[in-house]
Amino acid sequence: HTLKSSGKRLIFVSNSPFWYVDAGMRHIIGAEWRNTFDVVAVSAGKPGFYLDNQRPFREVSTTTGRIKFKKIDRIDAGEVYSEGCISELMRCVDWKDDDDEKNYNSSLEKVTKDEPMIRSSQARSSRGDNDVAKSSLKTV
Repeated sequence: HTLKSSGKRLIFVSNSPFWYVDAGMRHIIGAEWRNTFDVVAVSAGKPGFYLDNQRPFREVSTTTGRIKFKKIDRIDAGEVYSEGCISELMRCVDWKDDDDEKNYNSSLEKVTKDEPMIRSSQARSSRGDNDVAKSSLKTV
């Protein structure tokens, strides 16, 4: 619960079927184990879960364990999903917030700004005219 209370999003992905995962997690965490995770995916078919681009999710009935054949456009916390893939997961969750986007764009701008400076520094270094860098390494 420490990760979740600090704002982290938790994803549970297993190759095992729901009945097996449910029995194990009830034993370890308790009957309300699904509330610990933002996404629960079973029968994931790893490594295909990470490699495939268009493998749809199917919702699993938590009472019968049967797979519902309806289109999944949104992943809801507390529900259980079967199969799927990472690209579908990212499409079906809406986790991007303004701060995430600002931090990403800021990092991207910094990398883009610093790149020419790094390249020119590497060019000087390969030519041997980096006396300033060498002198700053001397101990006093």
